[in-house]
Amino acid sequence: MIRARACDPCALRKAKCDRGSPCRRCSAQGLSCTLLRKSSKPGPKGPWAGKKRARVKLQSAPLKNSSVGLAEGGQPGNLGPPNQDESNYDAVLAKVERCLRIYRQHSYSLWPVVDVQNLRTRLRNHLDVAAYALGTALGAVMSDRIHHLQASSDTDEYPELDSQRLASESETARMEGAYQENPSLYTILSSFFLHIHSANRGQIFKATLLLREAITIAQLLGLDRPGHYAGRSATEAQDRLRIIWLLHITERYDRGFFPVRKGLSLSQFGTLGVTQHASISRVPFTLIHVNPALHVDENPFGLLPFLGMVQLFQTFGTAINSFEFHGECHLLLAMDMQIQQIPQLLDHSPDSQLVDFLITKQWMRLILWRRAMFHVELSLNMAAESLSLFFPEQLAEKVVAHISTFPRGVVESHGLGMDEAVAVGSPVID
Repeated sequence: MIRARACDPCALRKAKCDRGSPCRRCSAQGLSCTLLRKSSKPGPKGPWAGKKRARVKLQSAPLKNSSVGLAEGGQPGNLGPPNQDESNYDAVLAKVERCLRIYRQHSYSLWPVVDVQNLRTRLRNHLDVAAYALGTALGAVMSDRIHHLQASSDTDEYPELDSQRLASESETARMEGAYQENPSLYTILSSFFLHIHSANRGQIFKATLLLREAITIAQLLGLDRPGHYAGRSATEAQDRLRIIWLLHITERYDRGFFPVRKGLSLSQFGTLGVTQHASISRVPFTLIHVNPALHVDENPFGLLPFLGMVQLFQTFGTAINSFEFHGECHLLLAMDMQIQQIPQLLDHSPDSQLVDFLITKQWMRLILWRRAMFHVELSLNMAAESLSLFFPEQLAEKVVAHISTFPRGVVESHGLGMDEAVAVGSPVID
């Protein structure tokens, strides 16, 4: 008779058993061929079994519960809770709540794309993975900025939940929620804030991929097309317009720093970045004259600084895209004057927004000058402004003057972007 499993002596000695009754090995060695031991449970043992069951449950959840459609990009993605215990989840939410307060008070004018109250409401639903992913991604960015802004007087109850931990929580939630198959506005924003977090940590390639991902999802949802806004309420249209403009500004800014991030010299920047690559003059979508205009009907003090940045990049985009240099100096002067004449932000605008606006304006003027310097005749006269060989030095002096009027923490809170904006002018002087 063939038995279903190995006998006890063979199993104990990890020897091959022919499963006879008795088996040949026990008969030859005079052992008692018994089958008394309890059969062990197949599959993973111990804590691994619970993890496997949770993983299988999360993998099957999107197929059963997903109701997020491509057209309804702002709806919740109820795809199952994050894979963690309740106490840890509550700790993360408490940390995110603290970061949301700092965001609304100090950073909303910089990134006016998150409705804090709506996000808080959705975070109460433990099944809303999209909201959890956005909250932790925004929390990762704000955790880094809090130290620079010195924005919070309350004590951090969860210092172990640092920005890297929150970013990991966001990435895990996105994967568990199958975010690539369930695109939404929250998916765009979580990709964007993870881009900011990665860029501030010097992870340039990862940051670039995340930004490209956010732009692609926005295009898939149609945010770059005028027809997307037809029939939508004014509030909903403005919310989506701010998202697409924020991506437009960030992408334009990011492309301007491509040579710096790749470690190229400014001489290489003059050829590769302008003539061969020319990527700075191409953007993934056209927004300047197509989509509805941005308004500041609600919360004007929070949105006016952002509209100032939009106007700045509109003018810069027109100058770069439509400007062809054929030795005509007056064209360079006209474009430079357009950038200079953009109204300054109001004095009561947040310092972080003011320094961003002022430094970005000088950065744009330098990029325009670098593109023109091989096509127009430059002068040794320092009074010639943008037609002078000393123009970069004059811009550098303005940058230093602007930075010196703000606290160091305000400048540092902009992370890698501000660091590179300042660095663009330095090698030119050297």
